[in-house]
Amino acid sequence: MDITTGLVTISLWIMMSGFGIFVSFINILIAREDLTYQIGKTKQHYQRSLVAKVNIANEIMRCVTLLLLFIAGILVASVQFSPDPPPASLYVRGVILLTIAVLVTKSLLYRWLRHKLRSQ
Repeated sequence: MDITTGLVTISLWIMMSGFGIFVSFINILIAREDLTYQIGKTKQHYQRSLVAKVNIANEIMRCVTLLLLFIAGILVASVQFSPDPPPASLYVRGVILLTIAVLVTKSLLYRWLRHKLRSQ
């Protein structure tokens, strides 16, 4: 199989967004556990429950965005695949890959932060 620019960019697009969906889904589950643990606690813990609610909302939005990018990657791969895409297409794919990388990195950082805060 010949590795081409088009194959690499679309493969990265699909794999990164799929990984991001997985991490966001795990973060949603953990934030939900945090929220259920905080229900009925004192005022200080009530503030933590608000943080957990915001985390859930952020992760849901991130998960939906990554899911839409994943679907878009599959559609592009099935309809518009070109071994050597034009420069404008490469630019757009680069921006999409950067967006996915930022979303996945934020999910991983939130996961790391939650782990550090829980372990103290």
